[in-house]
Amino acid sequence: MSRPLPTSRDAGFALILVLWLCLALASAALCFGHVALLGHRTTDGGRAELQCRQTVRSAVPYVEALLGTASEGELPELEEEDMEQVLVGDSALWLVAPIWSESPETSYGLVSEAGKLNLNTATKDMIMVLPGMTEAVAAAIVDWRDADSEPESYGAEDETYSRKDPPYRAKNGDFDSVEELLMVDGVDEDLLYGKDRNQNGVIDPWEGDSNSTNLADYGIYHLVTVYSSESNESSSSSGSGSESGGQSGDQSSSGKTNVTSSSALRSYLAQKFSAQVASQAANAGPYTSVLQFAAKSGLTRDQFSQVADDLTASDDDTVTGLVNVNVAPLAVLQCLPGVGEDGAKKLISYRTENSDSLTNITWVLDALGDECASELGPYVTTKTYQVSADVVVVADLRRAVRRVRLVFDLSSGSAKLVARRDLSDMPWPLGEELWNELKANSLASLTE
Repeated sequence: MSRPLPTSRDAGFALILVLWLCLALASAALCFGHVALLGHRTTDGGRAELQCRQTVRSAVPYVEALLGTASEGELPELEEEDMEQVLVGDSALWLVAPIWSESPETSYGLVSEAGKLNLNTATKDMIMVLPGMTEAVAAAIVDWRDADSEPESYGAEDETYSRKDPPYRAKNGDFDSVEELLMVDGVDEDLLYGKDRNQNGVIDPWEGDSNSTNLADYGIYHLVTVYSSESNESSSSSGSGSESGGQSGDQSSSGKTNVTSSSALRSYLAQKFSAQVASQAANAGPYTSVLQFAAKSGLTRDQFSQVADDLTASDDDTVTGLVNVNVAPLAVLQCLPGVGEDGAKKLISYRTENSDSLTNITWVLDALGDECASELGPYVTTKTYQVSADVVVVADLRRAVRRVRLVFDLSSGSAKLVARRDLSDMPWPLGEELWNELKANSLASLTE
C-alpha cells in the first residue's frame, strides 16, 4: 500500500518547526556567548579589583618612602610624577590633596595635619571662627571632649544626648576621629562636609557651583584634625641644651629648655652665648611661649635661629595641637588668637613672598609685629610631624577604583601608619575629564 503524498500544509508545518528549532539553537548560542562574556568580564573585574587592593597595600610603603626624603618636621618636596598617575602594574595611584587652595581644580600631594585646628585642644573661641560654625555648636564640641558633665553656655552634655533616638551620653573624652563630630549635638553633614561630599577638597559640578567662594560650602572637614602633635625631645642631642647637667627644672623632661623657667633659660643661654646675653634674655621675661621669647628676649634673628629647636614652653613629653603657620590655610590661620581675617591674609602674603625665609617662628613677628606674640605664641609652630595621604587607585580602563586615607606619624624619626580609613564607597574624586580619559584609554597610553 503506497503512502499518501505530503500536502502543502504538512510541508509548511515542517518548515515552521525547523525555523523554531533554528531560533532555539541561535538563542541558546547567544545566551551561552553572553554568559561566557559575563564570565570573562567578571574575571577581568575580579582581577582588576585584586590589582587595586594590592596597589593600595603598596601605597603604604610608597608614601613612607616619600616621607623619608623630607627634612625633620617638614613636608617632602614632590614632583608631579610622584603624586599623579603613578603606574603600578595594570593600575595607577593618585595622591589627592584636599586642601583649601581656593582653586576649582583637584590638587595633589601630601597634607600636613599640623596645618589644621586640633579638635582636642582648640579653644571655643578658635572653633567658633570656622566656616558655618555657631556658638552653640562650638560649645557642644568643647563639652563633648571635656572631662566634666557641666555644659558650657549653649553647650550640650548627657541631658541633651539622652533625648536623641537612640539615646547616648556625651563622651567627655578626646575625639578619636574627625568623623566623630557627627555625634556632637548640632553637627550635621552640611557643616562637616559642606557640598564636598566626595571629600576631595573641591566642589565638583555635580555637587553644586564649582566656582563658589562661600567658605561654608566647603565644610570644615579639611580644617580640623585629631592627630597634630610634636615631641618635646631636643633635636640636637649633643647640643648645649643637653649639656647643662640635666638638673631638675633646667630642661623639660624630654631635653628641651623651658622658656617659662628663668633659671633654666639663663643657664642654657650662658653656655650657648654669654652671661650677658643670658642675663638680658632672662630679665626680659617671664615668657609664655617660644614666640614671645623671640619677640622680647633681645636675641638677634641669627642667635634665635641657633636655639629655636632646643626651646619649649611645656614640660610635657609631647605638645598637642600646635598649628603650623608655614602651611595652614587662611581659614585656619584666621581662627588663631589675635590674628583674624586681616592678620591671616598678611601671613599668607608674607609666606608667599618669602618662601625661603620660613625656617623658624620669627617670620610671624616680621609679618604681624611683635605685639602678636602674647596671644598667638602658645598655639603655633613651624613643624609638621603628622601627614595624611588620600590615595586613589584605579585599574586600567577604570575597571576598579579603590580609595583610602592614611595618616602617618613622623615624631619618632620614621613614618609610622597610625590611621587608615576606606573611602572607596565615595563618588569619583578625580574630576570628570580624567574619568572620561580613563574610560576610553589605557593608563600607559595616558603617560605617553
